[in-house]
Amino acid sequence: MSRLQLIPGLFPPEPLSTTKLRDEPDWVLVERITGTKCPENVNLRDLSRMTQTELKETLGLTDVQGKKLGAALVLGERLANEGIDRGMSINSAEDAYRIFSGQTKDAKKECFYAISMDQKHQVIDLHKISEGSLTMTLVHPREVFNPVIRDSAASVIFLHNHPSGNPEPSTDDYNLTVRLNEAGILLGIRVVDHVVIGDGAFVSLRDRGAFREERGMSQAAENDGSRETTPQSREELPAEKASTAVLRNRASEAERNHDWKKAAEYYRKAIENYPSQPGSALAKRDIELLTGSMKECLRMETSGKDRSHSAPQAREEKSVEPQTSRQRSRDGMGF
Repeated sequence: MSRLQLIPGLFPPEPLSTTKLRDEPDWVLVERITGTKCPENVNLRDLSRMTQTELKETLGLTDVQGKKLGAALVLGERLANEGIDRGMSINSAEDAYRIFSGQTKDAKKECFYAISMDQKHQVIDLHKISEGSLTMTLVHPREVFNPVIRDSAASVIFLHNHPSGNPEPSTDDYNLTVRLNEAGILLGIRVVDHVVIGDGAFVSLRDRGAFREERGMSQAAENDGSRETTPQSREELPAEKASTAVLRNRASEAERNHDWKKAAEYYRKAIENYPSQPGSALAKRDIELLTGSMKECLRMETSGKDRSHSAPQAREEKSVEPQTSRQRSRDGMGF
């Protein structure tokens, strides 16, 4: 639209519709609100951050015009930041972004959220799990699923923002998604998606293939009628070539079977095969957890051996003592 079209009397008047208003550029809408000329390169985001005095000085507005424009900007901000209502349906990453993008607009720190839902993907509640720095936020599955479990949720969508405006997922984002999906499978809570929100754009980690482990586990569950994969299906891939996620599952299975030596070996291989960059804070924290689990398994293996060695010795001592007393009785020693 050119400025000539706005000159009164130059073109015949047309009825103003909502559709036409949506098609008009920002500077035209500002002129309609204030009734005064506005620069064509106006930036709405910059205007929304200005005070009443700054609006007047920048655009040359009167008090009344400044208040009108300020009120319009506040209304737009309130609509964008409208909370998620309970009972509304979220079936895709697009739905989550459309509803939630206003919550993270202009955020200076990276924040992680969980939307708990029922079996029909209707919202139960929205939870802010953590708030980090400009470039990262530390998240642990235990903290993430705690409020989701309290809600008795059947499914969940995870979201976090990138203050830089670029929604491209990092290696840590992929690794975290795999871990959260594994935890959701064990808990019986379906992780619908993990959405990364940027400036006017988003990325679905499900669309990017971060949930590939779920497909393999689900297929195995169909074969044996349970959520767990069979031992044969897990052992098909050598430990040296298996991913950290697969090795973590094998270690957990070995722990349930009290095979501490094998569990410790799987944890060691999981640390060696860890895909993230060593300098990543999230990777360091995850590796520390894997190392702690490995040490605990080794401790259990050692304590189990000590108990197994001490038990035969105790039985031997008990068996020898009665023999000694009977021998003394036959010797007539008065015992």
